[in-house]
Amino acid sequence: MIEDRRASVIVSDDFFYSIAGKVSLSGVYIQDLVVPFDGSPIGQLVFFFTIETPKERPFKTVSIKIQFPGQEPKFTPIPIFPRVFQTDPRRTKIVIKQPILIQQISLSPGKIQATVIHEEGEIDAGVIWIVLATDAPPTNTQPEI
Repeated sequence: MIEDRRASVIVSDDFFYSIAGKVSLSGVYIQDLVVPFDGSPIGQLVFFFTIETPKERPFKTVSIKIQFPGQEPKFTPIPIFPRVFQTDPRRTKIVIKQPILIQQISLSPGKIQATVIHEEGEIDAGVIWIVLATDAPPTNTQPEI
């Protein structure tokens, strides 16, 4: 059976809401998060979750778990109601888009695991790896010819 509930996450340095209700992400990580040394402090990271469920199976509860290497997991409940869902009757899914701000973090090499916990279980939303600058491959800024 294909899982009909899904989640994904984008990690960035910052975000803001516009007056029109849009979210702008700044400093999106598309590869590993590179730190200069083990235990590097960082002011904040933003985890932008997209969570989907079929319209006929709305979530009763949703919580986010973010697990940094060598640290206790951080849990954030997501309020379900009152929440304005898409109203077009042709839509087949309920989609929740939620930024989670984590501040004052000490980063060590390893993986950051993002998980969505709901009343029926857990959904793996993705992983971003933290690597030391000395272990990161060099960045090629020139296109190969």
